[in-house]
Amino acid sequence: MDAEVGIVGLGTMGSMTAWQLSKKGKAIIGFEQFGIGHEKSAAGGETRIFRTIYKEGLEYASLLEESYRLWRLLEKESGDKLLYINKGLTIGDSKSKFIKKGKESIENVDLNGYILGEKKAKELYPQHKLQSNEEIIVDPKAGYIKASQAIIAATNIAKKYKAKIIDYSPVKEIKQFDNQIKIKTQHKTYSVKKVLITTGPWSELFVPSLHYKLNIHRLINAWFLPKDPFFSSTNFPVFIRELTKGSYYGLPGNSNDNLIKIGLSATKETRISHPACLYNKVNESEINYISKIVKNHLPILYEEPSKVGAYMDLYTDDKRPILGFLPENQNILLITAFSGHGFKMAPAIRKIGAEMLHEGETNFKNIKKFSPSRVLRS
Repeated sequence: MDAEVGIVGLGTMGSMTAWQLSKKGKAIIGFEQFGIGHEKSAAGGETRIFRTIYKEGLEYASLLEESYRLWRLLEKESGDKLLYINKGLTIGDSKSKFIKKGKESIENVDLNGYILGEKKAKELYPQHKLQSNEEIIVDPKAGYIKASQAIIAATNIAKKYKAKIIDYSPVKEIKQFDNQIKIKTQHKTYSVKKVLITTGPWSELFVPSLHYKLNIHRLINAWFLPKDPFFSSTNFPVFIRELTKGSYYGLPGNSNDNLIKIGLSATKETRISHPACLYNKVNESEINYISKIVKNHLPILYEEPSKVGAYMDLYTDDKRPILGFLPENQNILLITAFSGHGFKMAPAIRKIGAEMLHEGETNFKNIKKFSPSRVLRS
């Protein structure tokens, strides 16, 4: 055996799991087709939002609480500042499902969130141009994470614990042979006991039965310069705001130029058929669309973006992630398709993945909701 566990894909989830497993003393070998910390997939766009008031479902509350603790642990072990807390705003129509789900999160989980009506919201957060029917839910424990830097930090710690990391090495095939699994790359074939697949939009290359079951989305980010030279992240919390069609979010950029990042959520129109179809350039109509949002909602920003970019992420129809052993092979664990909300909870997910690979099971009670079987049966 070359290792006990082979990890295919060292992005968000793969890097975090490599950190945890190697720390447990497991012999790890990790493969990444690009460089560590690349921006070609879910970690693209420099930063990601961290929030605890979660309209996507109450089952995520414990994951987010544990993730907060583990993000701080990763900072301590790596010496890197990764998580910045500057509050978070959820903005939308007071009667919409979007806001109702956020309120439900506050009511059913022990959180310190609170609700602002239009008048108080305008007073505290004048950067946002609100409509009369809109209100704001404030999450005091929200902020942003330096995405690529976090992946590099986790991978570097894994190396310190003797994990073997092989970057720029696409995996060609994963195949079970008797009591071991063969991982074939262009130059060599490796033998391991168990495999973790965390390849995001490339998942169906290794699990063909996922074909047509998952959706790849091309997502656009744009960075805008504030008009106020004294603008800072301390007086402008991260936010997510409802649109008539979809939503968008905003947070400080990962740079010293004070740029504000605005990102668009996935819609039916953003779907692409294959990772090779990702078009990195942002066209004029796309720029005009996001500039119109800034003009209507964020008058503190200049309407023309200073820079733009596109990356991709993998989604399930029910927006729940895939986390579990393949039905046909209990030696292959699949962690993928976090539907645009995986980065913030990545440390807790890697803990669950490490438990499953190390012990064969986890104490996380909602794991069945994330099972690959539900997608493969659909």
